[in-house]
Amino acid sequence: MECHVRPARPDEAAAVAELASATFPLACPADMGEDDIRDYSEGHLTESHFAAHLADPDADVLVCDGDGLVGYALVFHGEGARPSPEFGVTAAPASFLSKCYVRPDAHGSGVAKRLLDAAAATAAARGSTGLWLNVNYENFRAMRFYEKHGWRHTGYTEFKVGQRVHRDPVYEFRLHGADLRGEDSGT
Repeated sequence: MECHVRPARPDEAAAVAELASATFPLACPADMGEDDIRDYSEGHLTESHFAAHLADPDADVLVCDGDGLVGYALVFHGEGARPSPEFGVTAAPASFLSKCYVRPDAHGSGVAKRLLDAAAATAAARGSTGLWLNVNYENFRAMRFYEKHGWRHTGYTEFKVGQRVHRDPVYEFRLHGADLRGEDSGT
């Protein structure tokens, strides 16, 4: 799929919010209630939330723009991105890859990998030595994807959606000693 990864523009907050609300359910467990998904989206994935992220100097909102927005990543840097010690993340400083989602019709097309590469580049440019993220414990496709691209499982965190608290795996990707394609550079 042809698309270009770039920083989202401030006038795209509504489009990114639509993309976020459309793709978030893909990462949820199959038995997650629609009300919980909707409540989470309304509480975290709105136009005003993305407008705030776009204005935040410690955040990067990246989009893959092809025939419209087909994927996005949200990366936090600085103090707000610092993982809790129990997560097992060893990179310091580390940036937090909060979101990396792609529309279903773009799955397997390389869009997610391009977003990962761009997230790693923004983290490196801000002086981070790694990235970390958490993924839903039932999202096996995402876990395989991250592992394939050099991420390693380091611990667990709790993530609440609706009334359910999920014990989600935490993953880390080290920037030092690896190239930005997620392969060991041997240095």
